[in-house]
Amino acid sequence: MCTFVGSLRRYLSSFQNTFKTLKPMNKIRYIGLAVLIIGLVFQFTMDNDAIDFIPGLLIGLGIGLLLTGKIRTSAS
Repeated sequence: MCTFVGSLRRYLSSFQNTFKTLKPMNKIRYIGLAVLIIGLVFQFTMDNDAIDFIPGLLIGLGIGLLLTGKIRTSAS
């Protein structure tokens, strides 16, 4: 049991060090992740064929926000 606790501590400390090196996500990416999850939930719960485009739009918007992290277009 003691070796299990020691290995678990080493694993958790390495896991914690991994998160220290990652850059934090901005608020837009969190919103994108939430919209993506909402779109996926709607995709699997709605049965009406007439409103299938709504989950598709939510999933597309979520992926776009998650990848880019911004809403504005660049002024060129």
